[in-house]
Parts: sequence; structure tokens; C-alpha cells
Amino acid sequence: MRIGPEKLSRLDLWALIVGTITLWLLAVVISAAWGDGLVAVMSASFGIAVAFLALHGVAVLFSVRGRGRVRFSRVLLVMLGLCLVFSALVILTVYIGDSELVLDGVDLFTPAGAALGLLSLWIILLILSVLMLAAACSAIWLLEKVLRRAVPRFLTDIRGLDYTRRDSWLARAEAWAVAFPRVLLPGTLRLEPQPLDPKAANGRLRRALLWQMVLGMLLAVYISLNPVLLQSMSFSQTFSLVSLTSLLVPVLVLPWSTLEALGAKAEGVREDFYLYRGARTRMTQTVVALGTLFLIVRLAVQQIGAEVIAWRLLGYSVTLFIVSGLVSFAYFNYFERGLIEELRRRLESSGL
Repeated sequence: MRIGPEKLSRLDLWALIVGTITLWLLAVVISAAWGDGLVAVMSASFGIAVAFLALHGVAVLFSVRGRGRVRFSRVLLVMLGLCLVFSALVILTVYIGDSELVLDGVDLFTPAGAALGLLSLWIILLILSVLMLAAACSAIWLLEKVLRRAVPRFLTDIRGLDYTRRDSWLARAEAWAVAFPRVLLPGTLRLEPQPLDPKAANGRLRRALLWQMVLGMLLAVYISLNPVLLQSMSFSQTFSLVSLTSLLVPVLVLPWSTLEALGAKAEGVREDFYLYRGARTRMTQTVVALGTLFLIVRLAVQQIGAEVIAWRLLGYSVTLFIVSGLVSFAYFNYFERGLIEELRRRLESSGL
């Protein structure tokens, strides 16, 4: 299930080439947009980063397409169907009068024009969908490289804690990140590998997607409605910042799923402590504590209006669901099995 050394080296080389060009573009664009403010700089940087992921992701998707739990032909058929349905809905809204769609030389109010418009939208949306899936595969390919190196060190650090001054600051931070209870002995940390069959993977996918939506909406409220930010930015500008976080949320949550599949846990008197649950709890508590959500929402409603906030959050939730769904699908369909199997071998050989 792993990418072989030859393919991996080619993907590394392609990432290096595309990454070098991307860094050059980032330097040029940031210097040009610097005078337009932080939001403009971040938006431009985000666009270039997504373009890098899509360009690199085409090669990644080509490499992993044959080793997914769901065959690529089936994935493509689902994309074709969804893009067709969405294209038809767009054409329908044009007839209803709620939106406008302009295609040069095409009269959408004739049968031939409507068919041509539907076909054009279908092709455009299909290409965008494939590129989005490719970008998701690239993001997970990069995340997988980090996890292959970080997870063994992370678990070894926590297992070696003795709660004295000899503990490194990194080990203490890692234990804090998973809310590791001081009453438990870190030396009891061990693996209880979970099943990797499609049914078990689908359960982890659903849980990961749910928590991505929860965390993403908490971050959206905290950033877009924060009174401190609203003093220097408009509501539209703060919401632009929220949109930039949609790709980061899956990267924050999916490592929990890696710990869940590994079954990393410490033995307790009444029940065992699973590290992925501690990580989930710690991150949620931190966001809620930083956000002071109730106060923020109350102040924002008075300043902006409940209807405007509701519509913006609804639109963001759709974007977050699409991005999180694609990235999570890429992880569980193409990468989870190979990643977990390699981590299990490395950790078991080290005595964990």
C-alpha cells in the first residue's frame, strides 16, 4: 500500500520544483499586495498555496489513484453526477431570475443555448472538482510525511515523561496537547491498533468530519465576530480571514484520527486514556476559552445583525464541509492504511 521509492522520489522532486516556483511567486505577490493590508496579502498567499497543492496534487493523485478503498472510476462517476446536478441547479436559478450567467455567444433562453450552457458548466465544474481532489491529495501527502516522522517521536516523548525537571519543554508541551493526566503513568503507554477495514475507516471518517465542522465553526465565530478584530477590519474582511482557515482545519484534526487508528493509550485504574480523545478535548477547550463565544456573538449581533451573520456562517459551513470532506476522503481512502501500517511496524519494533 505504500508508494514505492521510485514514485516517491519523483513526487519529492516535483514538489521541490513546484515549491521553488511557488515561493518565488509568493515573494512577488506579497511585495505587490503589501500596501493593500493583511487580508489582501493572506488572500493572495492562500490562492498561490492552493495552486501549488493542485499542481503538485495532480502527480500525487495519479500515483495513488489505484490503491484507494474506493476505486478511482467510481470516484469519477460520483463527481460527474454531482457536477451535473449542480450545473442543472445553476441553470435553473438563471431561469427563475435569482442569478445571472453570461456565456459569450450563448443564449441560455433557447434549448440549444441551455444545453450548451449546461455542458460548459458541467465540464468546468468537473475540472475544478478533480483539481480540488488533487489539492487535497497533495495536502495529505505533505501531512503524511510529517506524521511519519513526528508520531513516533511524539509517543516516545510522552512515554518517557517522569514529571521532573529532566523532562524537556517539548515533551511537556506534547503531554499538554493531549491533556495527558498526571495521575497516569506515561510508561504504560502502548498501542491497541484498530481495524483498517472499510467499515472502521468510514466510522473514523465520519467522526473526523464531524469534529472538523465543530472546530471550523468555532474558529469562524471567534475570528469573524471578534470585537478586537472588528475594530480594525470590516466584517467582510474578517470573514475573508475565516475562509483561509478552511484548509487548515482538516490538517489540525486528522492527526487525531492517526492516533485513534493506532489506538495509542495509557492504562488507567478505571478506564484507559486514549490520546486522540485528549487531543480533541484540549483543542476544543482552547478554542472555546480563547473565543469567549457567548460574549462575542452577543456583541456581534448588536453591531452587525443576526441575519447577516447567519447567512455568512451558513455559506462558510458549506465551504468548510466541501473542503473537509475532500481532504478527509483523500486521507482515509488513499493514505490511512499505508501510514498506519508503517507507523505500527516502526513503533512495535521500538518496543511501544
